[in-house]
Amino acid sequence: MKKYFKDEAESIVKATMPFDTKAVIINYLLENALGHENAKPWNMIDLALKVEGVNISKAKFQQTILKDSRKSSMFIGSNDHGIAKGYFIINSLKDAQVMLDWYKKRIKVETERKDHLELLITESFK
Repeated sequence: MKKYFKDEAESIVKATMPFDTKAVIINYLLENALGHENAKPWNMIDLALKVEGVNISKAKFQQTILKDSRKSSMFIGSNDHGIAKGYFIINSLKDAQVMLDWYKKRIKVETERKDHLELLITESFK
């Protein structure tokens, strides 16, 4: 049976070497940031990881573990506003909706920027 979100995160941790960076980070999120209401900002995650001997930059985390999670069944959520500010493991429909709403807002803003650039191109290069 296919596993999703929390169950998939737990499977990844079990299938990975205990001190592997990915396992340590996912395990931290499972224990401390399960659900959007428990989202943790990067500075808290970073501090906890350093205590565990893991040194990873926010950019490296975003470009590897976060990015990879969004192509898998685990999907680490993130949000930059409201009560869910930070990173979290999706554990409920509400958690998934928070992330989906974030994407919709982001896509709307990026679409407006794209439309503006297209207008500038049309006006500038007639």
